[in-house]
Amino acid sequence: MDIQTKEEGRSKAASKRAGMAEKQLSAAGSEVLLNNTYNIMLQASLRGMNALDSVVFIDFTSLKPKIVIITQEEFLADTAEEGRDHHASIFERNRRSGAISAACCNGTHVLVKTLPAESAPIAFGHLPRERRWRAAQERVDT
Repeated sequence: MDIQTKEEGRSKAASKRAGMAEKQLSAAGSEVLLNNTYNIMLQASLRGMNALDSVVFIDFTSLKPKIVIITQEEFLADTAEEGRDHHASIFERNRRSGAISAACCNGTHVLVKTLPAESAPIAFGHLPRERRWRAAQERVDT
């Protein structure tokens, strides 16, 4: 009985650590996204991609996070089968609402995030939500 209690305690502790790691990954991802919106729009434009139809992949496995714009299809192809439908629905919801989809990876976890239209530069705040990021990318194109 004591052994079972200790194992349960370790399981709870491991679960708590995993939850904390996910929160840290989420916060780091948000910071990188918000501090690099221009570079994200520029990278999407240079690759001939629409930022709303892409995934901003942030790799935290090295000292400096690496930001790469990939297609949603590329991301889904590398996703475990049981997560594909869920991620595809998130991407579709984001596209419809004018939000950018992102994925943060730290080597052990991949966390899908949403950069809502309200996060677009303030100069585009007068536009409808679904147009803000497109307008921001169009400005980079000019």
